[in-house]
Parts: sequence; structure tokens; C-alpha cells
Amino acid sequence: PLVVALVSLRRAATYQRRVHWATLRCNTIFFCRNNGYAISTPTDEQYAGDGIASRAPGYGMPSFRVDGNDFLAVYEATALARDICSQGNKAVMVEAMTYRGGDHSTSDDSSRYRSKDNMMQWATTDNPVHRARKYLINQGLWTEEEATELQKDLKKQVIICLVKTLA
Repeated sequence: PLVVALVSLRRAATYQRRVHWATLRCNTIFFCRNNGYAISTPTDEQYAGDGIASRAPGYGMPSFRVDGNDFLAVYEATALARDICSQGNKAVMVEAMTYRGGDHSTSDDSSRYRSKDNMMQWATTDNPVHRARKYLINQGLWTEEEATELQKDLKKQVIICLVKTLA
């Protein structure tokens, strides 16, 4: 199998020339995290079309759109993209539809354009960490007790590191 490069980029980066390099038939996965916003503008108000994945065929690239909050879907799409790259000497686009959990920057207040209920729902139930944890517990691969113990242990480790750093 050939070596495959993975380029991780935000949706905004697809307007730049880096994505155009795909026409060189390089073994590259362009992994685009699409959080649905361009700073405070919803992407459906910024450009026509349904996202980034639909643009890839114009460059001769196969593409996949996945739920970017589903770690199994992301893994499966990335593994398939890698197979296509290594066997076909071509670039592949993977668009991971996700949610930006916080503000775009320190000068941004995302509560101006997103409801607090929507942000809270994502933070407490629909984010990738919660979903992965729920999946692992439902599969019998992880328990609430293990999660609680790990959190306690990690908290202790962070405090030890902070104490060492500040000493």
C-alpha cells in the first residue's frame, strides 16, 4: 500500500488553493470539519449548495459526508478513504458534519445567533464524547463506575502537573 497523507481542515479552508492540489492525483484525504458556520454566518447563507462533499466530484475526487460526532462513522469513512487513496492514487474528500461547541473566537458571542437551549442540548447529550461513552456503555465495554474513576484519576494528574509547574 502507498503512503497516504491526511489533511485536516475547516470548511473555510476549502476556499483556498490547498484543496485544488487534489487535481494532481495525490494520495491525500482531505478531512473537512464542517460545523455549519462561517464565524457567525450559517453556511446556508454563505454559499449555494449543500456542503463541501458535493464539490469534490468536480475535482475528480470521491467524497463522503459523515456525522462528525459519530466516532465509528468517522473511522469507517476515513478507513474507506484511505483504501481508495492507496489503491487508486487519488485524493478523497471526507466532510464531517459537526457542531461548534463554543464561540468562534474570544470576540465572538455565539448566543447571538444560536439558542442557549440548542447549545446546552449539544453540550449535555449530543457531543461526540457523550455519544461515544453511551455507545461503549451500551456495548458493555465501559461502565459509569470506570468513567467516574477515570475522571477522578485524571483530575488528580492535572492537579499534580499544575503544582509541579507552579513550584
